[in-house]
Amino acid sequence: MKKTLLITLVALSCYSVRAQGRVEFGLKGGINIANLSDAGQQVYDYSPRASLNGGALLNIKFSNGFSGFSLQPEAVFSGQGGIYGFNGHNYTTHLTYLNFPILLQYQFRDGFRLETGPQFGVLLSARETGYGDNNNNVSSDYKSTDFSWAFGGAFMSRRGLGIDARFNVGIYDINNDPAPNNANINNGVFQVGLFYQFGHWYSRY
Repeated sequence: MKKTLLITLVALSCYSVRAQGRVEFGLKGGINIANLSDAGQQVYDYSPRASLNGGALLNIKFSNGFSGFSLQPEAVFSGQGGIYGFNGHNYTTHLTYLNFPILLQYQFRDGFRLETGPQFGVLLSARETGYGDNNNNVSSDYKSTDFSWAFGGAFMSRRGLGIDARFNVGIYDINNDPAPNNANINNGVFQVGLFYQFGHWYSRY
């Protein structure tokens, strides 16, 4: 009975979105300013590193108008990590994630958006470079998944081209290495970039 009810609710939700709004596919890309933190434990002296992000999105609108609420799931490749000092030397941690944010958005009639929502990440690779020209695989030092919360804003023109700025706050300890001091390490990423929603330019408002 519960399974039948769930299927019915999902079907009605999909019909409602199809009947009242529309779904638009898009591409996005931009720059990351990423950092790591150890929750004030001060085991490492972290500083940010710059990297890139890029991926695809679906914008699911709940109304036919230019303004209103929408749901935006994404799949984004994201370069993260940070730079830290240890024993008088600097090292750079390069973390590559495939992130899946699910954002609730509200778009105003002037094209500005506010957005927030959870983000689940899968670690694809982890490398460390620095002292002695090392380039080590450190995947075992970090957990294979991450969870964060996104806050941001955007502006989209009526032709579908937009600019997006977002901060992802890591709320999950990604450290898988007990040394030193079994520190809790969290991701933090500021993102800014461009996106384009296909087919948006011919929509009527």
